[in-house]
Amino acid sequence: MEKFYRLEAKNANNSVAYLFNNEISNQKAIEFFTSGLPPEKPLKLKHISGKRWPDFLTRMHVILPFVSEKFIKTIEECGLTGWKKYEIEIENKPQEIETNYFGFLITGQCDNNLKTISKEMKLKNWDGLDFFYMRDTATIFLSEKAFNCLNKKKEKLTNLDLEDFENYLLYHIDSSAYFKKKFNF
Repeated sequence: MEKFYRLEAKNANNSVAYLFNNEISNQKAIEFFTSGLPPEKPLKLKHISGKRWPDFLTRMHVILPFVSEKFIKTIEECGLTGWKKYEIEIENKPQEIETNYFGFLITGQCDNNLKTISKEMKLKNWDGLDFFYMRDTATIFLSEKAFNCLNKKKEKLTNLDLEDFENYLLYHIDSSAYFKKKFNF
């Protein structure tokens, strides 16, 4: 039976700060995320602070993650499916940031069935792609193949939080039990 995992940034506030350059509204970001269609021109970000950018970068309540060239190379080498990259431009980019970054869109999907999933313990209408999201959520999920690829490289890729799908479900079913299990309190 296929196992699934959730992918988030370990530190969603990251060690850097950046802003969109007023070119993208929240509504447009949601449209990119849900359509899987990248922007027609590079998305512009303005670097605010921080000199060490991780390989997986998100912000709280921002559904468009950014990834390093190393992250892209890793998932290409593993032959992972369900994603697209797009160009971004970083204004005020510090010289210490030597790698290129890309926007990262998830194209795989499954139905949003959190209400019934706890009983059935399976995803409905998963399209079989390695990176996917549950409709009406901004949560990125991974196939076991993707988990194994990223986990193998985890020591080299920074800011990845890979969580077992069963723990993700536990959080939605009984958050107290989840925090007790995750943080031992």
